[in-house]
Amino acid sequence: MEWKPRKSDIEWTRNHIATISEGGIWAIPIANASTFQFFHSDKTYIATIHGGDMKTQTVMMQTMKVLKILGYEARAIVNDVIGSKDRKFQEDNA
Repeated sequence: MEWKPRKSDIEWTRNHIATISEGGIWAIPIANASTFQFFHSDKTYIATIHGGDMKTQTVMMQTMKVLKILGYEARAIVNDVIGSKDRKFQEDNA
């Protein structure tokens, strides 16, 4: 069954991204600190997905679906699966 956002999901996201400045970043902890960088001037964003696990991927895809409803389009989507492993290695061995 396809996920459909609730009206409250759309409104919450609309209100939240309105607080983010041009070029600002929204990091989503539940999605392994994946990020969206916003360019309100042309209603675009760059999504960076940190991890290939199902939860991270699902949260990011659902958020992108809401952003599309709000009129935002992706400039780029970076799927940083390797980088998340490198970051953990660096933290463990620093």
